[in-house]
Amino acid sequence: MANMALGDIVKVTPSSKVAGDLALFMVQNNLNLESVVDQAANLDFPDSVLSFMNGRLGVPAGGFPEPFRSRVLKGKPPQIPDGSRPGVKMAALDLDLEKKIMTERTG
Repeated sequence: MANMALGDIVKVTPSSKVAGDLALFMVQNNLNLESVVDQAANLDFPDSVLSFMNGRLGVPAGGFPEPFRSRVLKGKPPQIPDGSRPGVKMAALDLDLEKKIMTERTG
């Protein structure tokens, strides 16, 4: 049921942790697929589920399940809306300059 709530995702680390965390959360709170979706806006989900729904682990092949995602995020936009890797838009690091700085600091 947890996997279906997440959109039937491929389970490899770290997505398997997300599915497992959600499954344990659902059991602990006596939730089934329908109730977890219906009550999502009022539940405090594990951090792994929030990270997944915020796009920090990429975008699942079928996209994010709605309305579950919107409810989990409590109507806030995802932190990484396009699902791209965090930091992908950062400027390139000049490794030669960094090496010079570290050599000056450490000798």
